[in-house]
Amino acid sequence: MIPENALPIPASPTYYITPDGSVYNSRGHILRSYDTNGYRAIKLSLTPGAKRRVFMVHRLVYEAHVGPIPEGYWINHKDGVKWNNALENLEATTPSDNHLHASHVLKRKYARGAESGRSKLLEEAITAIKMLSDQGQSQYFLAKA
Repeated sequence: MIPENALPIPASPTYYITPDGSVYNSRGHILRSYDTNGYRAIKLSLTPGAKRRVFMVHRLVYEAHVGPIPEGYWINHKDGVKWNNALENLEATTPSDNHLHASHVLKRKYARGAESGRSKLLEEAITAIKMLSDQGQSQYFLAKA
C-alpha cells in the first residue's frame, strides 16, 4: 500500500516517494535502494518495460516534494549524512556553497598544497622557489629550475 505522504516521482510517475526517501511501485511494494559512495541510489524505468536507470534518492525526494532542482544546483544534506534523505535534511545549493558547508559547518578538510594528490611540488621546493623569488630571480629562471 502506498502511504498518503508519498508523491509521484516526476521523472517516472509510476513510482512514488515519501519525504523520508522510501520508494514504492504502483502496486504499493517498497523498492530497495542501494549504497553508492555513501549515497542511496535506486534503479527505475522511465516507462513500463524500458531499461532501468540509476537515480539518486535524495534528488528524487527533493524533486517530488519541493519541485525541480534549479539548473547547476546540487542537493546538500544539511547534517552531512549522505544516506539521510529526509526532506527536512535536504536543500538546493550551488556547488561552491555545498563545499563551503562541508568545510565550515561539517569541518571537512580538503587537501591543499603538497597534501593534494594533484600536487606537483614538495614543500621544500616551494620554500626554495619563494626564497629565490625574494632574491630577485626571474620567473623564467624559476620555471627552468
